[in-house]
Amino acid sequence: MKTYTQQLFQEKPLKILELLFLSLFILALPSLEAPKNIFLAGFILIALWNQFQINKKPSWSAWDWIFLAIVTTAFLSSMFAGLAPGDEWKGFRVLLTFMTVGWLISRSKYSSKQLGWIFWLTILSALPALCWGLAQYLFLHTKGSLELHSVGHVNHSAIYLTMIFGATFGLLLGFLKDSNAIKQTSLILLTMIFCAALLIGSSRAAVGIAIILTVLFSLIFLRNLKLKLLSISFLT
Repeated sequence: MKTYTQQLFQEKPLKILELLFLSLFILALPSLEAPKNIFLAGFILIALWNQFQINKKPSWSAWDWIFLAIVTTAFLSSMFAGLAPGDEWKGFRVLLTFMTVGWLISRSKYSSKQLGWIFWLTILSALPALCWGLAQYLFLHTKGSLELHSVGHVNHSAIYLTMIFGATFGLLLGFLKDSNAIKQTSLILLTMIFCAALLIGSSRAAVGIAIILTVLFSLIFLRNLKLKLLSISFLT
């Protein structure tokens, strides 16, 4: 009897290739500059091809309008920025690239398991880059601050780690009651690791946003009043 993966590969081989390139891009994103760009280009090309093949009569949703609005706003901001010698367009290209990735993911209709895989991979892929960044900063002293290799500047790395911390903490609260002890312990450790990384990074803005995320997520996800009060009291 054929497995689900074998059946999916035979029915939609390009979809598997699309997910493969996306997964490799996510793995390389915080660590390897050249490979992440290669995998990103591969994902975008295959995902665009799949969109035209699958959606011959493309539908349009509220999410499409949101992505279009963000890209259009950035385009108009760059057009009327009035800066020389045109460096504002570099920022627009970066935004366009990653909005395109998000847009394609939103239109790809991945299953909940596939989205879960992407979510977990995004969190775990930050660990190798974080370990190397900590080694460079704390032991080798080749960096004056905590930076993720392929994310770059200390501020960019702090922003990336803040997003990863928020994703990990949200996942922890979401699985607090419905997962086994191993998964709960792993998520607690991951949350603590990324929280410690934010403190070591010494970005006041990143730590501030992490605190806001912690309070908001605690109020939204936790149903137990005592746990909510304990969380807010601890942060206070």
